[in-house]
Amino acid sequence: MLKKLRIKLISLIMGVVALILAVVFCAMCFLDYQQDIADVEAALQTSLDHTDGFGRDHYGFDSPEPRAMPPEIGGRRDRGPIIPVAVYAVSQNGIAEAVPTRMTASLSEETLVDAIEETIDRPDGFGHLSALGLYFEKRTAGDMTLMAFVDESAASGWRQLALMLSGATVLLLAAVFAVSLLFSRWALRPVEEAWQRQRQFVSDASHDLRTPITVILANNSILLDHQDQSVESQRQWVQSTQHEALQMQGLVEDLLLLAKMDESAASGQGGAGALAEDVDLSTLVEGELLQFESIAFDRGVGIDECVEEGILVKGDRARLARLVSTLVDNACKYAEPSSTVSVSLSAKGRFAQLAVRNQGLIAEADLPHLFDRFYRADKARTGGEGGHGLGLAIARAIVEEHGGSIAAESSAAEGTTFTVKLPLEQSAR
Repeated sequence: MLKKLRIKLISLIMGVVALILAVVFCAMCFLDYQQDIADVEAALQTSLDHTDGFGRDHYGFDSPEPRAMPPEIGGRRDRGPIIPVAVYAVSQNGIAEAVPTRMTASLSEETLVDAIEETIDRPDGFGHLSALGLYFEKRTAGDMTLMAFVDESAASGWRQLALMLSGATVLLLAAVFAVSLLFSRWALRPVEEAWQRQRQFVSDASHDLRTPITVILANNSILLDHQDQSVESQRQWVQSTQHEALQMQGLVEDLLLLAKMDESAASGQGGAGALAEDVDLSTLVEGELLQFESIAFDRGVGIDECVEEGILVKGDRARLARLVSTLVDNACKYAEPSSTVSVSLSAKGRFAQLAVRNQGLIAEADLPHLFDRFYRADKARTGGEGGHGLGLAIARAIVEEHGGSIAAESSAAEGTTFTVKLPLEQSAR
């Protein structure tokens, strides 16, 4: 799917760029062609405008006066392009004679005859003889007709321009393709990561749901095979089914909670600003720690608390309680035996900072993935009850929903510390 999406994205970019280049380059060629035609027409008109009559002597055939000089070159004046022009005077009987004083080119006799035949019956003005490859300008005065001819190559500069632009287009499209290839990989990287996470999520969820379903079906199969026995005698299978059903219910509820928070974040309805309840975080943390004293004692772990009074945040009390209980439960569950779990809460500038530390160690490779859904750092977390790997993912979602941040650090000397920062309530700042 991602490959097809990348191909579509590259094709779209290449198509749009190719269309833009085609429009721009065609416009350039058209404008260049128009300019060439204008230059040719100007050259033809100029060759005729310098004559003020059509007498034979005026053209210099037999005139003793000096002939006109050829077009000037050099200097920095803008004279326009110098285009070779052949000028002929045609009498009423169809005899054409060259006008040497005004011509800078000539036509072969055969071409001249054909050109006169093509143009003699046409109206005065500018025209094109495509069969002969000539542009012409015709003027008639009295019994004489003056004709000026220019080779059509004088107006073919656009073809060379088109060839150059075609080469430039190929190079530009090649460059755009390379850039689009890199851009598509960069642009689709979040999609690819989300796709991989979704696939992993579905796989992990299926795995965690399959186990309790398998146990429940096995227990029911045993119960059906012993239908004549009392419920009391089959208590262990009933209790096992109940336990697995509760496990599955907890997993489904966690998934629904994550989905709900994801939807709120996507719609922009999350964040502490959208939650109107003022929460005394100090009291909430102390209450959660009180509930964990017996659990910590049962696990052989002590709890050391340092909670600053009167820290207020704005948010959802139930979800904040879930956040604190998740962090404390993880700290107790994965702490070294006979060690102490430290919990501190204090105000740091504009934020309330909650830190939960134990003497457990998490591998450096596992730290970036601790808050991924269904991730379990099994090598670092030995002993204790297993979970679904959603607790820390839910904790991060709760923190982000409240506009805060959460991070984890772990070292052999300091142990593992989870640090949560939440914005203080305005009145508490």
